Amino acid sequence: MIEPNHFEVPPWKNCDLWYQAVHSLEHVTEKRWRRLWQARRVADLIENKLRGVDGALETLCDSTCKSCADICCKKATVWYDFKDLLYIHLASGSLPAAQIHKEPDFSCGKLTPVGCELPRIRRPFICTWYICPDQADFCGGQQLQATHDIQTSILEIQTLRKQLEHEYVQAVLPE
Repeated sequence: MIEPNHFEVPPWKNCDLWYQAVHSLEHVTEKRWRRLWQARRVADLIENKLRGVDGALETLCDSTCKSCADICCKKATVWYDFKDLLYIHLASGSLPAAQIHKEPDFSCGKLTPVGCELPRIRRPFICTWYICPDQADFCGGQQLQATHDIQTSILEIQTLRKQLEHEYVQAVLPE
């Protein structure tokens, strides 16, 4: 696998590096498909968890982002990391066409006038786990159980992503 230059953000941002990363992941996954059954199971669990929090997070975004003066999608640098690519590939059998990019106005290249063009299950995970201060304040005034459920699910997804990477590495190591 072609490792990104960790001093360059986002990783794999030029077409050649992206192609190498995607090709390597596809090649290794194809060769070890049978041994990846546990990693594929974890990827399915992640997808189910993401689907489970999607509605609550969309409601949260609808309630806060439209009136926000400092929208994170317009200022943050977002990218797919290895765990994102691994999850997306094992859950869907495909990979994104390119790394996330910034537009000339520095906003995320996936941001549209009505929100993100990517479904939550295809977004970089940072787009799910980051709850901005305005959203946290909004949640504080809402049902505490709903907020707790979102936070619990996000922590579970973080744990599953670590497990996914571990299962993948174990499955692709030489026998």
